[in-house]
Amino acid sequence: MSKLDVRAFAMGIGAVWAIYVFSLGLMAKLGWGKQFVKGLSSVYLGYEPTLPGSVVGAFWAFLDGAVAGAVIALVYNRASEADEKRAAERAAEQSPEPAA
Repeated sequence: MSKLDVRAFAMGIGAVWAIYVFSLGLMAKLGWGKQFVKGLSSVYLGYEPTLPGSVVGAFWAFLDGAVAGAVIALVYNRASEADEKRAAERAAEQSPEPAA
């Protein structure tokens, strides 16, 4: 298994979540997703269904998504390292002893 680039994964998840939150803030202005924006505004201070509120929400969402992405990548990399070690140990156990 290959490792994830923690910084790139964090930035990617942060960007995707920020774009989603920004778009949702603008759509809530039209009436779609108002309850979700209301729920997120309790966590993301300043987030509301307006253009400035959507920008503020996107900022918070980027930070939130980047932290979550970094944690996910770190956990994945640790699990990947452990799996590689186990695979190497199994391969060493199964390989025949060299003849003397």
